[in-house]
Amino acid sequence: MDQAHLQAQRIELSDAERQGVLLNFIEECSINSLLRHPNIVMFHGVAVDPNNEPRFLMMELMERSLHDEIYPRGATPRQGEPMSLARIALILLDVSRALEHLHSRRPPVLHLDLKPKNVLIDRSGTAKVGDLGEAHVIRSTRAETRGVFGIGTPDYMAPEMADPGLAKGPAADMFSLGVMACEMSSGRPPNPGAQIVARRVVPERERRALDLAAIRHEELRQLVDHLVVDEADQRWKATDVRSFLEQILAALPA
Repeated sequence: MDQAHLQAQRIELSDAERQGVLLNFIEECSINSLLRHPNIVMFHGVAVDPNNEPRFLMMELMERSLHDEIYPRGATPRQGEPMSLARIALILLDVSRALEHLHSRRPPVLHLDLKPKNVLIDRSGTAKVGDLGEAHVIRSTRAETRGVFGIGTPDYMAPEMADPGLAKGPAADMFSLGVMACEMSSGRPPNPGAQIVARRVVPERERRALDLAAIRHEELRQLVDHLVVDEADQRWKATDVRSFLEQILAALPA
C-alpha cells in the first residue's frame, strides 16, 4: 500500500509504521527499476510531492487486465463461449516469458501474487505482468527463501506459501500460473476447499478437484497437471511452460 493510498484512507501511522511503508515502497521501486522486458509492465519513475516525498509509481499505461478479458462486462462466472484456446495460449505464453525473465535473474525475482488482475493487456493484446508490490528478491545462493510467509492471494497461492517452515522459490509462481490457466479455461474463479480438514493436510488436486474438472480445453490439462501439484520440485519451470505453449500454438490452424 503506497503513501497516497494511505493518505486517501486517512490512516494515521506512527513514525515506525511510516518508515516501514516507505522502505517497502523503495523496495518495490528498486525491483521495478531493474526489470526491462516486453512482457513486464514498464516502470517509468516515481512521482513526488512538494516536500520531495515519494507518492506513487509511474507505470506504463495499460488498457485492461486479464480479469476483464476472462469476465467480459464483469460477468462472473464467464457467460457464453469460453476464451479460445489460441488466445489463452498466447496470454500464458506472454506470462511464461515474463516469469522466465524474473526467475533467471541473479538473484532471482519472485512475483508471489500472480493472478488475472495482475496480468495487464495493452492495446495490441500483449499480456504483461504487473503489480510487483509483493515481489521478493531471493538473496540466497540456493535460489529459495524461507523468509516470506502468507504473501499473495490465497486462492492462487502455492501450498508452501502457507507454511513458514517450507522453502519458497520460483515454483510458487508456477503454481499460481497453473491456477490461472485453469481459470482462463473454465471461465470461473478458483474456489478451492480448505487446506486442512480434521487435522489432515488436503492435497491440492483434491481441494481443487471441482476447479480442475471445469477445464474446457483438453490441451491445457497437461499444463495444469504439471503446475497444480503439491511438490514444488515436480512443477514445470517457466521454460517448460513456454516450450509447451509454443507447441500448442504451432499445432493450431493458422
